[in-house]
Amino acid sequence: MRSNSLGFCGPSAVNSSKMTNMQNQAKYVGLLGKGKTGGKVLELLRQRGYKVAIFDSTHPPTASNLANLQALIAFVPGPVLLPYLPLLQNARLPLISGATGITWPEGICANVKNRELTWITANNFSLGMVVVKATLEALARARQILPDSKASIHEIHHTKKLDSPSGTALSWRQWLGPGYETTPITSAREGDVVGFHQFTLKTTSEQIQLTHEALDRGLFAQGAVWSLEQILANRLAPGVHRFEDIATEFLFKGQV
Repeated sequence: MRSNSLGFCGPSAVNSSKMTNMQNQAKYVGLLGKGKTGGKVLELLRQRGYKVAIFDSTHPPTASNLANLQALIAFVPGPVLLPYLPLLQNARLPLISGATGITWPEGICANVKNRELTWITANNFSLGMVVVKATLEALARARQILPDSKASIHEIHHTKKLDSPSGTALSWRQWLGPGYETTPITSAREGDVVGFHQFTLKTTSEQIQLTHEALDRGLFAQGAVWSLEQILANRLAPGVHRFEDIATEFLFKGQV
């Protein structure tokens, strides 16, 4: 199961019965992966007064060094994160995962919920992507009046990105809903492009396009730390949540 298909976990749920004030809590979190995006996360965490334990291949997470953490943020390839999932569950540690190209193990949602843990996952932690999701859902209905239109998605990323098409592009196709399951996705890898996605709906006489371009990896850090703070404030019920779902509730329903 791809990381953008966690719908089987059920809808996100706000934990309205438990609200805490983080200002009086010590803030100590772990960071797995300090690459381009992880470095931005580290910078933002320190700006906001967090103490950060950094983990990588030379200093991997263990039961002992996870013991005093409040949560773990991970920005690594999926195959790097997967072996640590049982450890995180046993440590009862909340997780914010930006892992790319991940296939979540069967039963992960039930395991996390049964242990009363809260995990958040995303292909893309851009808060602006929440607006894109709502717009795509609206654009998808255009075929009611443009039945002969053809849809396509194009994405561009830096040359070191391993997965193709990007998880975000796959999410865009999923957000379009029924009738768009076979929408073609084209990919390019160029220079140090942070992230470019474009949806096109084209007829013989007109063309509609929606574009999102990430200008700085700091936007992913902002979304990841925002997610962390939702968890630390006990605003979410136990389970595995998709970032876009909880951010949509915040933007359009004011529930988070």
